[in-house]
Amino acid sequence: FFKDGAVLRLDRLGTEHQKAPFVENIRFIRGDILFVTLHVVGSHNNRQPKRAKAMEEFRERDAANQRFLKESIRQAKARGVKAIVIFFHADPGFDREKPDPGFKATLEGLRALVEQVSVPVLLVHGDSHEKRIDHPLTDRDGKPIERFTRLEVPGAPDVRGILVDVHPDRVPPFSFEDVSPPGGYGLW
Repeated sequence: FFKDGAVLRLDRLGTEHQKAPFVENIRFIRGDILFVTLHVVGSHNNRQPKRAKAMEEFRERDAANQRFLKESIRQAKARGVKAIVIFFHADPGFDREKPDPGFKATLEGLRALVEQVSVPVLLVHGDSHEKRIDHPLTDRDGKPIERFTRLEVPGAPDVRGILVDVHPDRVPPFSFEDVSPPGGYGLW
């Protein structure tokens, strides 16, 4: 899947991949917007303390994600991007009172990003299968960080697309439109 750059047209976007085995971590700049994908998965980010192999995989991938996110912060600052869009699968549990240990570093990394780069940030994720657009990341005082927006995309059985426009100079900088073919996708 990732060996052929033409499959996702990644070769045309000038993508930068993290080295194997974490090739799912990708970034590229289009216009003045930095796009980043991170390999963050559901079900506690595969953190399973009773399974040694799972824990080894979790620790290596979680550390690789944090390195890639820190490098992305440096690039965003150096390149003067006007917005950042991040994609990953898992719902990291913004609404939990205490963070799930599997997502603790991810949430800390996202908070560090918005503290260090003063541009609008959009996180797009799935996992919980309910469409949500909100500002769930809070600052150290517990107040929502308004320039951090989360789009949780809908999933089964509500399968549809969301068209996102990014205009960093507008307030709000992100706009969303539900899109689906007439009659739905016919999957269920």
